[in-house]
Amino acid sequence: MNGSTPAGADGPAHVLVDGVEKTYLKKGGAPVHALRPVRLDLRRGEFLSLVGPSGCGKTTLLMIMAGLLDASGGTVSLDGAPVRAGDPRISVAFQQPTLLRWRTVWDNVILPSKIMGRLDAAARTRAEELLELTGLASFKKHYPHELSGGMQQRAAIARSLVSQPDLLLMDEPFAALDEFTREKLNDELLRLWSGREMTVVFVTHNISEAVYLSDRVAIMAPRPGRLIEVTDVPLARPRTPAIRGDEDYFRRVRDTRALLDHTSDESSDRQEAGDAR
Repeated sequence: MNGSTPAGADGPAHVLVDGVEKTYLKKGGAPVHALRPVRLDLRRGEFLSLVGPSGCGKTTLLMIMAGLLDASGGTVSLDGAPVRAGDPRISVAFQQPTLLRWRTVWDNVILPSKIMGRLDAAARTRAEELLELTGLASFKKHYPHELSGGMQQRAAIARSLVSQPDLLLMDEPFAALDEFTREKLNDELLRLWSGREMTVVFVTHNISEAVYLSDRVAIMAPRPGRLIEVTDVPLARPRTPAIRGDEDYFRRVRDTRALLDHTSDESSDRQEAGDAR
């Protein structure tokens, strides 16, 4: 499906990325167009993945959506209000867990609530529940170096959810993990997301992961970074590990990969033509 609006969405967008672009100006050099204008409409509670080769602007777009990077043009709004750095409605999970090594798991998880001055009984209860859901309840007094990589990512995810964000932005949070751990965390992420009115934008290079997790997959291309296609993933929810053996799932993965391969081929041809000139 071409376009950026969720099928069946009604009313104004929960998240609106309206013509967002990014150009880096280099002193003494030509401008670098990292991201061409992008438009995306996301409904509340949607799970959308951004896929594409390295250098296509996925992380740039995510950081602009988080308010952590200024756009050269366009706007990002959440429920009609522009996003800014430190927006309490938005939480970010990075590729590395970024846990503070001198704080325990518990202290890392409650840190956002503490920073925002909202560390009340309700926040503590949420933190306890998230540690239980992520299998870390018995490790809350441990320090990051005492945990495996997968456990550290679980702690980082719990930390990103404790503030009950409206929008969760995830930048390849499982990229450094082995396939078994990655798939297990995919399942845990869906379990944590299910039933919460939380919109998720998930950056990944892994097409199978994107299809498994998402309501829609947005395909991006590099040189310059741009959004090419947004496709629906009409697989039933809840998603369970059993779906990974389903033919319809494989077909969706193949179709998405074909779109990405076609996009990559076109980008290579365009780059070669530019080099020839």
